[in-house]
Amino acid sequence: MNREDIANRSSVRLLDLDHDKQIEKGFKSILAAMAAEKSVFNIRIGQLIGMLAVISSVGVWWLSSRNHPFDIQSPVLMVDVPIAEEPGMPSSLAVLSGQASTPYPQHNADWTPVTKTFDGIEMVLVPAGCFVMGSDSGSHDEKPAHQQCFDEPFWIDRTEVTNKQHGAYGYWHGPEQPRENISWLLAQTFCQSRGGRLPTEAEWEYAARGPENLEYPWGNTFDGNKVVWYTFETVAVAGKPEGASWVGALDMSGSVWEWVSSVYKPYPYNSTDGREVDVVVNRSDERVLRGGSWEITDADNLRMANRFKAYPDDWGYGLIGFRCMKSY
Repeated sequence: MNREDIANRSSVRLLDLDHDKQIEKGFKSILAAMAAEKSVFNIRIGQLIGMLAVISSVGVWWLSSRNHPFDIQSPVLMVDVPIAEEPGMPSSLAVLSGQASTPYPQHNADWTPVTKTFDGIEMVLVPAGCFVMGSDSGSHDEKPAHQQCFDEPFWIDRTEVTNKQHGAYGYWHGPEQPRENISWLLAQTFCQSRGGRLPTEAEWEYAARGPENLEYPWGNTFDGNKVVWYTFETVAVAGKPEGASWVGALDMSGSVWEWVSSVYKPYPYNSTDGREVDVVVNRSDERVLRGGSWEITDADNLRMANRFKAYPDDWGYGLIGFRCMKSY
């Protein structure tokens, strides 16, 4: 679905303008003007004829609208408002419809988070847009920083997949703890069973950083109170709501490392260079991990541009989990 389709579906025509009150208001305005004069004879004949013409045209329009209440061609009756089932795409309808000076959100705050439940699992909507992937001040594998753009929105899990959602537990058994101790192969299979897949590392990073390319989901300064880190085990997901990303995704920093679909290759990221094959051709093709985990003690490793890697059949021993994405 392109942005024009979304914009067309994101508006409705409102017809209930209370015609009777509009006409009554017109009559009262005319009478008030006449009363303000010392004598009605001081009103020029031309003015009186003009006002009568206005009254006549309003009356004809009112009778016509009564006979054809759904005539939405009249510009007087057309008011654009967003509809509930096609929310967001950023908070301004002008951005959605392409009428803004730039078609994509330029600031994280331009977007209002949208959440939808698919088969009992909450996902958040990530709008089309651009961001700068990687970091020229980070590790060597984060360089060079380069722009990535998405022409279509997509959904991503609001939290990491939990033991309860997965239907089986990892190293820790709490139903709301993230499902860890899982290989890339099993994580990808689970996402595909939901009609989705693992996100690419570009999709994952955009959902975490936004168009402002933030260092952490909440901003550019580390705050240990907003992330699960430097502890002894995982905790229930969504326990740090203040650490949400711009689209409303939680625990993208810390908690558990997250599998993404991408083969670990140098930047710049290119989805067509073989790194986005969804089958394991060679076990030595390590897959990317993102976000850091609960055992991390260095805030630098919890940055959203940070990359790690593991073999696709590695289980992670309590450190690796995942979340899924779905096309819009």
